[in-house]
Amino acid sequence: MKFTPEQLEKIREGYFFVTEFRDILERTTNLFVGTEVVAQYMTFLRDFNVAVPGVLNVFNPKEFEDKLSMDFSTLSRNYRVDGLLIRTLRDLAGLKAKLDGGEISPITPAKEFSFVRDTSLRKIVERDYGWLYKSLAVEAWKPVIILAGGLIEGLLLDKLSTDETKARSSSKAPKENDLKKWDLDNLIDAAVDLSYINIGVEKLSDAVRHYRNLVHPGNELRSGLKIEPEEARIAVEVLNMIIRELQNP
Repeated sequence: MKFTPEQLEKIREGYFFVTEFRDILERTTNLFVGTEVVAQYMTFLRDFNVAVPGVLNVFNPKEFEDKLSMDFSTLSRNYRVDGLLIRTLRDLAGLKAKLDGGEISPITPAKEFSFVRDTSLRKIVERDYGWLYKSLAVEAWKPVIILAGGLIEGLLLDKLSTDETKARSSSKAPKENDLKKWDLDNLIDAAVDLSYINIGVEKLSDAVRHYRNLVHPGNELRSGLKIEPEEARIAVEVLNMIIRELQNP
């Protein structure tokens, strides 16, 4: 089956959604989850099937319903975690099979970086963006954080460099005049102040903001920065939001 680039993007997004849903199920200490959890997955399946028909099947939640634990006073239903886990693993296998057979890389979504003014930097961004998703696919969280931090820094530096005088005049600009010596916090603060980006960059963790400290093990130990899957995923999310904003100023 051939997929369009848009469908492959949906499959990739679906793969990461199901992975996160599986992680939620694995972290729970209960044998059952409530209707709201299952409803979230059912909504995903219905929306996914509209965009990419024939890849995942919408199941009947009653397959996993545990009638013995039902709260009859509120008619609240419970669903077995073990059954849902098996279902998500099956869905992940199906999604991965489609991605591996896709005409576009199963890992890297199609992105256009023509908005990057510096041609040399653009080549680096395109290369590192590919590496980022390859690292994400194998759950190599430290490389993901380092690459995401570097990409965000490079993209913001390129944007601010289009008018360095304006960048230095920002109320958030540091005393250092050389933009290339600004750290990621400086670049983010100035870009937000100048309305180049207008997103929830505050979600970026300390590990991403100070990603350079993760390059060397000694610095990582001294800084005490934590490398967690959630931090890596948020870093990728914020990176993609910044890309969208810079593509459509």
